[in-house]
Amino acid sequence: MVLATEIPPEILVSIFKYNQCHKDLFNFALVCRSWTEWAIDVGWRTCEAPLYEIFAILDLSDELEQDLNDEADWAKFVAISNKVTRVKCNFVLPTSAATNFYQRRKQHDDDTLFQNVLELIVNMSFSDFLTASIVCSPKSPKSIRMYQVLIGGSTDNGWLSQKIPLISFASCAPSVESIYVDYAYSHQAPSLHRFTQLRVVDCHIFSVAFRWWKDLATCPRLTDLRLRQTAENRTSGWAPDAHVVFPILEKFRYTTVTKYMVPLVITRSSFPALRHFIVHPCPLPDPVEIITAHLRDHSPLLQEFSSAGDYVAQQ
Repeated sequence: MVLATEIPPEILVSIFKYNQCHKDLFNFALVCRSWTEWAIDVGWRTCEAPLYEIFAILDLSDELEQDLNDEADWAKFVAISNKVTRVKCNFVLPTSAATNFYQRRKQHDDDTLFQNVLELIVNMSFSDFLTASIVCSPKSPKSIRMYQVLIGGSTDNGWLSQKIPLISFASCAPSVESIYVDYAYSHQAPSLHRFTQLRVVDCHIFSVAFRWWKDLATCPRLTDLRLRQTAENRTSGWAPDAHVVFPILEKFRYTTVTKYMVPLVITRSSFPALRHFIVHPCPLPDPVEIITAHLRDHSPLLQEFSSAGDYVAQQ
């Protein structure tokens, strides 16, 4: 019989990685002292790490006092920041705390932070560019998930709309390859063409404005698009002769709330490199005939045109 304290660390880590939730890993950490360090370490590396918990390692009070404890806290902060792979940002770092942090950052200019973040999860209603950008670096994150993308009024929010390069996600996180946007009005949705490495976009949107759709088509590496539209074929700013070309898009999955209408974003667009087109719900025969005729003329490489139900059945 093997005691809990006798299990080799590499086996413990393998077991802990299959339980990627805080509750399970917390329970593992309470088993015995020899498990605590490894369970906590796996928790930082695999679970969604709230950014405010990482900042809690530092004492970002108004007064910056340099002592041994501050140096030890900073060293721990750097180590944890480079362990985490998924960071959740849903708060705003207060001005005094942000000033304190950047003073410390300047004193430790050689230290690299958040180098291994694969996914940054941002609640747009409860965060700002200054706070979220702390997690970004030239090599990370690889993916950004945006929630509550609703901007009050008609003014542009620079870091969200990417229109001001110096305060945009695209400038501070140039290696992003995948973006998920959970619900946005298209005229307020983020402009994405500045993300030069972007390959996958998954967007839940109310309506499709022509200028946003045209901007999306200029993403230089976009090959996989998943669009969920909640209004029945609702669009804005589309002139009668408006037409958009997605030059390298290979996969397009389109979800709408109706099967009776022909989506304007399809019939007013060309996809010369498109190979897989999946629509849900499956349109009625007449819309299918119109869509098929359009794709036959504008997507010569198309290999698959099916409903989401057919696609799941095939898998």
